[in-house]
Amino acid sequence: MRLAVRGYISQRLPSLQEKFNQLHLNSGEVEDIGDEITKKSDGMFLYARLVLNYLENKIFYKGSEVKLSVNELPKELSDFYRKILTQILVRLDAQSVHRVRSIFCWIAFARRPLKKIEFLSAISFSAGDPDITHLVPTYILDICGALIEERRDNTLAFIHISVKEFLQSSSSGLAIDKKEVIVEHAHQDGRLVSLQNPLLRKELELALWTRSPKGLESGLQTNRLSNHSIPSTSLPPQDGISFMLAAYEESVKFLLSQNDYPGVSTEELESFKSQFRGSAFTCRLSSCPRATLGFESEVLRVDHEMTHLPRLQCDFPGCQNPPFVSVQALRNHVKKYHVAQPARKSIRQVADASQITFENAAEQLVNRANQIRNSGNTSQIDSPRLMSGSIEERTR
Repeated sequence: MRLAVRGYISQRLPSLQEKFNQLHLNSGEVEDIGDEITKKSDGMFLYARLVLNYLENKIFYKGSEVKLSVNELPKELSDFYRKILTQILVRLDAQSVHRVRSIFCWIAFARRPLKKIEFLSAISFSAGDPDITHLVPTYILDICGALIEERRDNTLAFIHISVKEFLQSSSSGLAIDKKEVIVEHAHQDGRLVSLQNPLLRKELELALWTRSPKGLESGLQTNRLSNHSIPSTSLPPQDGISFMLAAYEESVKFLLSQNDYPGVSTEELESFKSQFRGSAFTCRLSSCPRATLGFESEVLRVDHEMTHLPRLQCDFPGCQNPPFVSVQALRNHVKKYHVAQPARKSIRQVADASQITFENAAEQLVNRANQIRNSGNTSQIDSPRLMSGSIEERTR
């Protein structure tokens, strides 16, 4: 691991070569600096990365200052983070420090990593001002650039999970706390205070139920029944908030289908499509991460939402039928394919058997009558009761 870290440092040092040349550092001295960074990193890529970033951003007058800075750097990551944070905050006034804290809080406590444009939107509206016409500038991220980064998927994150742990500790001097942040936003945003209104609270409760597992299941299964078992790509709004969200999705879909739009440049429209394509097809289960991240199409969204429905598997040995979404569907399947039905007898066959039995009995009676006649006791032949009783006995 130590050799791998040294290789990483060797790849990064050439980017500082111009600065080192102006500070009159020769190749041997640069090599010594690389060795010292490797030693302090002790196999940690993150530490090596922080040191090199530190050297890139720090102003040096002499080559000896570079060597001294590397030698004086703390060995513990937490101490390194504290040194970087101090450099960020020392030049800021109280309002700017508060805003830096807000930046860290949004990155630390967002339900999922925010894309850059989502983050800028969140910062812009976090104060509760509804009359926002422009997003905050992107340079605010440069101030905190030593501790946060933009990933390949355009989301923002700390350079390492240990940064969040450090910022939540009291030793950071800028301790961030999730509960305090929620309370702070609740007091700053007058819209949350208005939830005391019973009508608005009722709308919110209906919206939460609509976007709950039971609400999603009810909507999808209702549409399955009304559309001949084909899942619908849009659920009927159950409340005002859901209706508003549905209208927003329709607006996004419309813009995604446009090649140009009045007052919007081609670059702006394409940027919107790349950033918000998924927001038109979000999962309608509020607890799902895809409730904000979304999908590329309606079909993908519905396929995903179907996975949230309860699934019942047939446990009959050898049955390969896909899982069922309701108990009744499972019962119908079991009754149709796995319950042995008693064989039904043909009415014609029963009648034929009865006819054969009757004919046999009649033949036996005729033979008996002949025997009696031959014996000379003809009184038994004339008894209708005897005849009928004998037939009944033989046909049973």
